[in-house]
Amino acid sequence: MGSTFWANAISSECLSDAPTRGSSPSRWPARGEINLDRVNQRFRPPNSSNFSWSNAASPQCKYCGSRYSISCVLALLPAQAVCEKLCEVFFSTVFPLTPVLHLPRFARDFRTFWNETGSPIGHDAEVGALLRRNPSFVCLLSSILFASLVSAPPSRLPNILEGDRDLTPEKMYFVAMVSATLTGFPRRPSLDTLAAYIVAQSQFIREEDFSDGPDFISTAFRIALGMGLHRQLPHATFTVEEREMRRRLWWYILHLDIMSSASSGLSPLFIDEKMANADPITQYDQLDDDPHAGVDREVDARYLVASKRYDVTKEIRRIIRSHFEDVFKSPTQVRVFAEELKDIAERTSATIEMLLDTVASPSNNIVDRISASSDGSRAPSTKFERVWKTDPAGKDEEVMRFCSWSALLLHLMVHKAFGSLYHPLFREPSMAYDLHLRTSAVKHAQAFLQVFIRVCDDPVSEPFHWMYPGTYQPLQAVALLLADILQHPSSNEASLSRGLIDAIFDMYELDEGMVSRNDPPKRNLSALGKDAWSMLARTRKRALERMGQDSHVFLPQRLAMSDFCLCGERIVAHSLSHVTTNEPPFSPSSHGQWMDKMPTALDAFGLAEEGQRPTVAQDEAGGSTGFDWLEWDASVGPDIGLMP
Repeated sequence: MGSTFWANAISSECLSDAPTRGSSPSRWPARGEINLDRVNQRFRPPNSSNFSWSNAASPQCKYCGSRYSISCVLALLPAQAVCEKLCEVFFSTVFPLTPVLHLPRFARDFRTFWNETGSPIGHDAEVGALLRRNPSFVCLLSSILFASLVSAPPSRLPNILEGDRDLTPEKMYFVAMVSATLTGFPRRPSLDTLAAYIVAQSQFIREEDFSDGPDFISTAFRIALGMGLHRQLPHATFTVEEREMRRRLWWYILHLDIMSSASSGLSPLFIDEKMANADPITQYDQLDDDPHAGVDREVDARYLVASKRYDVTKEIRRIIRSHFEDVFKSPTQVRVFAEELKDIAERTSATIEMLLDTVASPSNNIVDRISASSDGSRAPSTKFERVWKTDPAGKDEEVMRFCSWSALLLHLMVHKAFGSLYHPLFREPSMAYDLHLRTSAVKHAQAFLQVFIRVCDDPVSEPFHWMYPGTYQPLQAVALLLADILQHPSSNEASLSRGLIDAIFDMYELDEGMVSRNDPPKRNLSALGKDAWSMLARTRKRALERMGQDSHVFLPQRLAMSDFCLCGERIVAHSLSHVTTNEPPFSPSSHGQWMDKMPTALDAFGLAEEGQRPTVAQDEAGGSTGFDWLEWDASVGPDIGLMP
C-alpha cells in the first residue's frame, strides 16, 4: 500500500502529505536477542506480529532442568480429549483454507500416538514406535494445536480447554518451535515439519505486511524446491498418501506466493511455467491400501474449493507476470486478458452453482446437527476424520456453512483476478481515461468490496474470520475507488463507491484494521498496517471534499447483504436468503436489470431530500453506526488524521 507500490491506484500527489516522522519501521529490522538455547530461527514469528511467545519459554525443561528432549516436549502437550477437540476446531476452521495435509494419514498417526503414549503424558513417558519412525509428528500436532487456539472464535475456547488455564497459544507455539529444532528443521525437513511450519506461520501473515513480512513464504518455497515437491517422480518410492501431500503442500505455497505478490507488488518467487503446471491436487483422500483406487470417489468440499482457488491463482500469476514484463501497452491488450479471464470466471461460476445447490437442497438445513458422515466403509473414530461431502443428501452443519461461505470466497477470487489486471493500470493516463477500462475496473472493485464485506460478516463466516478479514484486507479495492472519486467526483459510480468505502470503515477497529462484527479473533495491526489505513483515511477525506460532501458524515452502503453480486451472479443459496438478510428477495436476469434496481444515492444514504445532510450517519435500524471520528483523529495524530 506504500506510495511506491506499482498496484496502488492512488497517485503520488495524494500521498505527499504522508507522515515522515516515525511512521515506518526499518525495512530490515534486527532480530532481538533472546536468552533461549536451541530455538529455531526460521520458526520464530515475524517481528510485526507482536506475539509474545518468549513469555511462555524457558531455556530448560521445568521438569528435569536439562535441555529439552522429545520426552520433555511430550509432557507439555494437553490431554488427549483436549487435543481431539482442538483438532476438530482445526479441521473445521483452518484446514478448509489451508488443505496441506492428508487427513486419513494424520488421523491414523493421531490414534497411534495416543495409543502408544497414553493420556496424560508424563515427563518420563516412553517414546513409542511412531515417534521413533516419524518424530516430526509432534511438531505437526503442536502447530495444529497452536493454530486452533489462535483461530478459534473466543466464545468457543472455554468449553474446549476444559478449565486448562496453562494451555495458551504461546505455550503451543513454543512446543512447535522446540520440536521443529529437535527434528532438524529446516536443514532436514520432512512433509510433516514443512506442513507444521506453514500452518503455524500462516496465523501471523497480514496483507498489509506482505512487502516486509512473510519471509516464511520464501523459506517454505526454497524448502519445497529442495524436497522436489514441484517435480514429477514416477519412479520414486513415495506412497500414494505422500504423493498427494506433496502436491497439496506445493500448490498451497504457490498460492501464498501469488497472493503476497498481488498485495505487495513484488515479483512471484517462481517464474518457470513448469512449476505452475504440476499435477493438481485430488479432490478426495486416496489411501495406500484403497481397493477403489482409480475409481470415482466422494469429493471432499474442502479440496474441491482449494482446487478452484488454485485455478484462479494461476490466472492471477499470469497477469502479474505480464505487468512485470510490460505486456499491457494498449487498452486492446488489456481487453484480450479480460476476455480470457471470463473463461475462468464461467468455470468458477459452475462450481459456485454446485455449492449453492448443495446448500439449497430441501434435505439440508443450516441449523441441523453435525452428522458423522464418512467415505466408504471406513467409519471414522474421530469427528475431524470425516469427509465433507458435497452430496445434497447430507445433513452436516459445518459442511453446509462452508459450502455457503466458499461460494462467496470463490466469487471474491474472480473479482480479485480482474482487480489484479486493472489496479496497476490506473496510474497510466492512456488506461485511466479509457472509458471501458475505467468502468470495468470500478465495477469489479465495487463488486469486490460488496462480496468482501459479505465474506467477513455473513453469519456463516464465523469459523473463517482468522483469514477473512484476519489475513486479508480490502486495501487495493478501496484505494482504486478513492482514486476514481478523486478523478471523477461527479460520475455515476461515485455515490456507490463512497457508500461501499464507508461500509468498510464501518467495520474498522483501531489497532486491528477491518474486523468482523461477530466474535472476531484478536487482530493486531502493525505499524505498516496503521500507515496504510491512515493513508486511505486521508485520501477519503480529500475525495469527499472533491464530491462536495462532509468527510465526517458516515454513510455506509448496505448492499453487501443482497443475495446477488453487482455483476449479476447469485452469491447466496435460496434457502439461506431469509436467514442471512432481511432484504426482500428478487432475481435479476442481467446486470442491467440489477443496476436498474439499485437504490439512488439519496435512498441508499437515507437522505429524504437532495442536499439534506445529516450530522450523524444512521444505519438501517436508525441507530448510530458507532464510529467515532474524533477518537480516530486522536489515535492517529493531528498530522495524519482526518480532522485538521
